[in-house]
Amino acid sequence: MAQAIFSVGLSLPGNVAEHVAFRSDRSLFDADIVLFRPDISGYSSYESYSGEPLVSESESVALMRDMAHWKAELLSVVNAGKIVFVFLPKPRSVYYHTGTRSHSGTGRSRVTTRHVAPTSSYDCLPVTLSGLTPRSGTEISPMGDLGPIAAYWSEFGATSAYEVYFDATGLTALLGTKNREKAVGGLVRSKAGGALVLLPPVKWDEEALTFSRGASTYWRKEGVTLGKRLVSSLVEISKVLRQRGRRSPAPAWTSNPDYLLPTENTILTQISDIDQRVGKLADKRKKLESELADARELYGLLYETGAPLEHAIRLALTLLGFKAEPFREGESEFDVVFSSDEGRFLGEAEGKDSKAINIDKMSQLERNLQEDFAREEVTEFAKGALFGNASRLTPPAERTVYFTDKCISAAKRLRVALVRTPDLFPIARYLSATADPPFAAACRRAIFETEGEVVQFPALPAASGEGLP
Repeated sequence: MAQAIFSVGLSLPGNVAEHVAFRSDRSLFDADIVLFRPDISGYSSYESYSGEPLVSESESVALMRDMAHWKAELLSVVNAGKIVFVFLPKPRSVYYHTGTRSHSGTGRSRVTTRHVAPTSSYDCLPVTLSGLTPRSGTEISPMGDLGPIAAYWSEFGATSAYEVYFDATGLTALLGTKNREKAVGGLVRSKAGGALVLLPPVKWDEEALTFSRGASTYWRKEGVTLGKRLVSSLVEISKVLRQRGRRSPAPAWTSNPDYLLPTENTILTQISDIDQRVGKLADKRKKLESELADARELYGLLYETGAPLEHAIRLALTLLGFKAEPFREGESEFDVVFSSDEGRFLGEAEGKDSKAINIDKMSQLERNLQEDFAREEVTEFAKGALFGNASRLTPPAERTVYFTDKCISAAKRLRVALVRTPDLFPIARYLSATADPPFAAACRRAIFETEGEVVQFPALPAASGEGLP
């Protein structure tokens, strides 16, 4: 029978758990496993007090009701033997209206004072984390034997980052800061066998794992897979924690050499060797993850805007055989200046969430071309290129208009080449894996020879098997 998994205040990749809003009176006794994220950001505040948001009077009632509800629910289900996983985000501090008022003066001079009090998102937890401090970091070290979370941490430790640290008081510390000065994860058990498992948040790139169609957003297959892996790991932790007859922890005095077993040194040496190899593999994994992130920069041609889009365009142009770089000098700033044997180009890039690229960007490109030609070292007028990523949140195959009629009209007047950045993606992907100078040259010529129209790149070589996903 499938286990009922509730996720309170946290949306998991692939929607693999039943999402429960923080603003809810839902009972947690219907769940077998609970995932919880203390988050009170959804309560309206239109003013501040002592430098912190002040929740409105009407919202203050809802806030304190919901905080009390979750604190009681979490305590009850843990004492009933259930496992609750608490992901620890940066705490949010606010002031709320207590409902108490005091009066001073009489008649027209009477003044009413509304009393407020502070609270934190962590006040909804049934435990107090001593020395709780909002600090972020990515270097996390085990505080000892990870026990029930060992397999989980092996899989998700590399993508976890802490946003708070605290003292290991009243709990079993499992994870700590780099040199183990403070705890960032731990375990609080109840006599009934339930437990609060405190974990630093797992990070994932929601934009890369989702896609939009119309007004709706959907998880990609990779997102669903990630969510299932995460839930599966947490279910295994829950099984281990619920096991009965667990051995008692060894007293400290058993580490005395007088009690040393003959095989211990050999085993400990082997464990040490494995730890060293694991450390080297972790370093190698981190390097590969960095290389993977670099390799994925070209995806920016499909959905990015701003600086990430500009960077992806420069990468693609470099693969086409151009020398491409941004230009910054004094007050002059151009997205990309690129050149090859075919000529010298000046480009501007624009991404739009749900619209076509309009005349504004073309006007900027025209000013930049004039400004560039006015520079003393420039003797020829550069050819202009406008790179557009219109309706960037829509799958490329469903996009229609990339440039407005006014933009195209201005492009004809200026003899500017219009480039749809998704058209560059399959070309750049192909050239990133295959050295094909003739094809790259043909693509460069396509940009150079296009005036006032959208560039039509040559078809990919038949054997490439490339195309938009």
